[in-house]
Amino acid sequence: MMKEYLEFPEGTSEAQMNCVRGAALKSITKLHRHFKSNLVRNFVNNDTEPFEVHKHLDRRDWETFIETTTSEQFLEKSEQFKNLHGRITDNHRVGPEGYAGKEKGKWRKEDATMEEAGTENPWIQFPGCSSPYLRAMADTTPSTKEITWSSDNSKRLADRVIELKDQEIGLRAAGIDVDAALGVSIGKSSCAPKEVEQPLIAPAGQHSPPSPGGRSMPSPNKWLGPSHDEPDTFDQLKGPTACSLVTGSFSTMLMELAHAVVLPKEKVCHTVPVQDGYVVVKVDHVHENAEGYPLDIPVPNAEIFTLGDARTLRIQWKKSGIIIPPLGWSSSTSGA
Repeated sequence: MMKEYLEFPEGTSEAQMNCVRGAALKSITKLHRHFKSNLVRNFVNNDTEPFEVHKHLDRRDWETFIETTTSEQFLEKSEQFKNLHGRITDNHRVGPEGYAGKEKGKWRKEDATMEEAGTENPWIQFPGCSSPYLRAMADTTPSTKEITWSSDNSKRLADRVIELKDQEIGLRAAGIDVDAALGVSIGKSSCAPKEVEQPLIAPAGQHSPPSPGGRSMPSPNKWLGPSHDEPDTFDQLKGPTACSLVTGSFSTMLMELAHAVVLPKEKVCHTVPVQDGYVVVKVDHVHENAEGYPLDIPVPNAEIFTLGDARTLRIQWKKSGIIIPPLGWSSSTSGA
């Protein structure tokens, strides 16, 4: 059906067309959802008919729609989500200043209280934008500097930020170029030279020791992929290999999105040839806060656009966003 309405320039690859089709399907789904919501608000709740405004509607479909939207189950669910939405009184989108919902006045008062008491501010330890991001998911007791995290995931993320910060400080103290040692960042950058756009993967069989926090910390030599004179490290894998799918930057904050298995020998994924810089992975587990992470190459002919949708499925994932062995694996674990 989509082919009737979409036209592509000659030479457009199948992967590019699939991306456009996926984006179109997402837009159509969103518009359909809003259309149904407007029907309920403007017509069902007012006990009026929409046929003068929406002449394309069929009366039998409208009767079915009314039956569904006035059912007890629908009304209970609607009330539940209405109550949840009522709790959102501010813009909760992350920006340079952090969450609007965590009013800056409150944070400024906390900072002033700690400064007057001569107490060290615990949020200074978190670099850059990670500070407001993490602070929005926690509460602080100014008198004791104690941080109360909203969830275990938030605490683990904070520990990970500190680990990476300490690692960067250690590299600088040793006189090592941090950007070179940490691989600059995960993924491509418009200002990064091609030689640093390398896959983050360790040679097969090498593993890093576990960190004090219980999660393994890849050593600098493992963050660097092969140089442009060496063969692709993924080609050295002999078969399916466990890995972590990640995003972010080693020099700021790295976030693990999911656990997966690399399938290095596969050259086609769901009828689509594997794109340059990508490899086929089978997604095993997706972290709760990463379920909505969008896929670069959606699965064709299926409404699968996010990591959460791709559980147990094979997808194409950027090589520069893969770490082997998975974060948190010790040598004893990986050798089992």
